[in-house]
Amino acid sequence: MAEFLKDIDPRIIDPKDLDPRISYDQTEDQWLFEDPQTLESFQFNDVLERWLPIESLNEDLSDAQKELQEKKRQKLQEVKEAKQAKSKQKVSTAVYVSNLPLDTDVTELKEIFSKYGIIAEDLLTGKSKIKLYTNEQNEFKGDALVVYLKPESVELAVQMLNETKLRVNGDVISVQKAEFNQSKTEDNEKKHKRPLTEEEKSIIRKRLKTLNEKVDDWNGEDDQINPKWIRTVIIKRAFTLKELEEDPDALKEIEEDMMEGCEELGQVEKVIVFDQEEEGVVMVRFYNSESAVKCIDVSQKLAVTRYNGEHYNKSEPKSKDKTDNTPIRIPTGVEDNDEEEERIQSFIKHVDEE
Repeated sequence: MAEFLKDIDPRIIDPKDLDPRISYDQTEDQWLFEDPQTLESFQFNDVLERWLPIESLNEDLSDAQKELQEKKRQKLQEVKEAKQAKSKQKVSTAVYVSNLPLDTDVTELKEIFSKYGIIAEDLLTGKSKIKLYTNEQNEFKGDALVVYLKPESVELAVQMLNETKLRVNGDVISVQKAEFNQSKTEDNEKKHKRPLTEEEKSIIRKRLKTLNEKVDDWNGEDDQINPKWIRTVIIKRAFTLKELEEDPDALKEIEEDMMEGCEELGQVEKVIVFDQEEEGVVMVRFYNSESAVKCIDVSQKLAVTRYNGEHYNKSEPKSKDKTDNTPIRIPTGVEDNDEEEERIQSFIKHVDEE
C-alpha cells in the first residue's frame, strides 16, 4: 500500500479502485483516511510510509486553521461524491407516448418516430425498442415507450410530436421524456443479466457497428427538422384570384388581416400571400412552433396544415397529381431566392387535397 501511494501519481488512479474511506486532498497534496467507526482522520506520510492521525500532525495549528482545513476536506469529499453520483446517472433516451389510437402498432410508431432519430434495437434480436403497454386482458392501453439510440433525439421528438395528431381527425397525443426509477432499473438489469455466449457477443458487435453507421448517415428526412419549417403554417382558400382582380387593394388587406389575426396567437415573422395560386395560399411563419400549433387548432375551416416531414397533420396527401407537377408561382414582390423558392414549392407539393 505504501509503495502504491508513494510512487503512483494519484491523478491517474480510478477512484473506483480505491477504498471508499480514502480520499485525496488536492490542496494539500495528501492522501486522507477516515475511520467510519471511530471518526478518526489519518494522513499518509510519504517519508514514514505509514498513516498518522491528523490530530497529532496538527497539534500546533490554531483552531481557525483546523476549521479551515476541515472545511476544505469536506468540500473535496462533497465534490468527489457528486462526481460519483453523476457518473452513475443514466441519461434517458426514451419518450413516453400516451393517448394513442387503440389500433396503433409498432410499425406505425417506428415509421413516425424514426423521423427524429435512430430508434434503438435489441442487440440480440434486432427488434426495435418500442413497447406497447397492455392491460390485464392483454389489450393495448394507448400508451407506448419508444427508445432512441441518442438522447438528443428525445428532445426533438417531444418538440415535434407532443400535442399533435397521429392521424387526421384523431385525438391529440402526448409525447414526453421518459423518466425511470434509477435504483429499480439497476436492480432489474442485475436480475436479468446473464453471461453471453461468444456467438451472442459476435451478434452484438455486428449490430452495434450497424447502428453506429446509421447514426453517422442519419440527417433526418426531407429537412423536416429545420426549426424554420416547424413554425411555418400554410393556409389554403384564404382568397380567390377573382377577388384580387376585382380589388387592387385586396392583396394588401389580406396580408394585414393575416398578420393581425395571427399576431393574436403569437409573434409573426413574415406573411406571404401567393397571389398567383388558384387555391388562395398564404404562408405564415411564426417565431416559435407553439404559435404555429395554435394557429392550426383555431383555423381548421381554412384548411390550415403544418409541415411535418413528408406530409401535414400526420396524413398522407389524398392526391399528388396537379401539385406534384405544377411549380408554384412566386408571389408578386417576393425576391427571387432559390432556397426560399425550393422550400415553398416543397410545402405546396404536400398540402393535403380536400
